[in-house]
Amino acid sequence: ERNMTLKYLYKSHILKMIIFLIFWSAVYKFANNIQIIKSGQAMLSAFTEILAGNTQIHLWYIYSIIGLYLITPVLKIYANNSSKTQLLYGIICCFCIGPMTEFLQQFSCFSYLTNNLIRIKGGMEFGYIGYYLLGYYIKKYEIVRKNRICIYFMGFLCSIVTIGLVIGDCMNSQSIMERFWSYTMPCIAIASAAVFIFIKYKNIRVKYLANVLEAIAKRSLGIYGCHFLFVMVFWKVGITTFSFPGIISVPIISAIVLLLSYYFSVLINKIPFLGKYIA
Repeated sequence: ERNMTLKYLYKSHILKMIIFLIFWSAVYKFANNIQIIKSGQAMLSAFTEILAGNTQIHLWYIYSIIGLYLITPVLKIYANNSSKTQLLYGIICCFCIGPMTEFLQQFSCFSYLTNNLIRIKGGMEFGYIGYYLLGYYIKKYEIVRKNRICIYFMGFLCSIVTIGLVIGDCMNSQSIMERFWSYTMPCIAIASAAVFIFIKYKNIRVKYLANVLEAIAKRSLGIYGCHFLFVMVFWKVGITTFSFPGIISVPIISAIVLLLSYYFSVLINKIPFLGKYIA
């Protein structure tokens, strides 16, 4: 493992994320209102909004990852000096006090329990630390085959439960409800862990496919930054996932956006000095 000094952490990770965040926030401010370039006052207002955290919705992740980077030195000490059981205990605490509390809050019948858990959570604001530690745990420790199968089954079951809850929620409210598929829901966490473990233990024997996945992984940050530009272009021309059946529109539009974002990321990565920070 790299000896992660505070200087290295801030220079290679936190500073990079801040530059990335400012750049793409400015790009999306311009993309949403191209007229701001004609007015100094409008440009100043846009910059002020960026400083105030009013940025494009998908950039929420960058704020979260900056927070995780800030606490990484502390988590690194804990992770490297904990036994397998102690590390697992920390992960369980994070998910029980965080995601599980959030999930139970959606049901009034559990109010007697969640009212107490919320008070406990007030002193244990873990955010996405549970995911952070879980990824480390899965990477570090071997998971025997019978346990993997159990996790795969749980992940599949959680996916089905999530789909059912979301459909029921949307039908009851006659609107799009996202609460049960939010990133911190326990079912989402379990399904995500199942996918992570599957990828870890599934050797990709098709060399071409392995190379494609590796290439995408190397450009993932740039793809993340620019992909919403192409989504906005589709919206502008009237193409959305509601334009034709979702079972067809979602994978097709996603694949096209991924392809365009990948090549655009490769292109902007070539910008001198700035490219390595934004793509």
